[in-house]
Amino acid sequence: MASAPHVLCIFDAPSRESAVAAVARTIGLIKRRHALSCAEIARAIECSSDTIERAAREETQLTLDAAARLAHFFPDCSDKLRMLFDPAIGAKPATMEERVDRAQAELAAVRAELSEQRREAAV
Repeated sequence: MASAPHVLCIFDAPSRESAVAAVARTIGLIKRRHALSCAEIARAIECSSDTIERAAREETQLTLDAAARLAHFFPDCSDKLRMLFDPAIGAKPATMEERVDRAQAELAAVRAELSEQRREAAV
C-alpha cells in the first residue's frame, strides 16, 4: 500500500472565520478604494447583491468561484484573499536559520518515507 506524500507546512490552514473575515475586509476595501456599492461589486463578479452585503457583514462566505472573481477583478484590494491560498504572501521573510531548520525537517521526513517504502518493498 502506498503511503500518502509528506507535505511540510509551516503555516496553519485558514479557519472558516479567518476566510469569512478576509472576504469581508476585501469587500470593504473595494468599496472604499473604488467607491462602489455592494450591488455594483455583485454585478462585477456576477452574484447577488444580498450575498455581497451578507459577506461584508461576515454573515456568509462567498463561493470559491465568486471569491476568485473578486480577486481577479479587484487585484489591488485582494491581498487578504490571496493570503488564504498562499500564506507566504503576508509572511515575513524567513531567516537563514529558519530555512535550514525547515530543510532539515523536510529531509528527515523524506528519509522516513523512503525507509517506509524500502520496508514495504522488502515484504
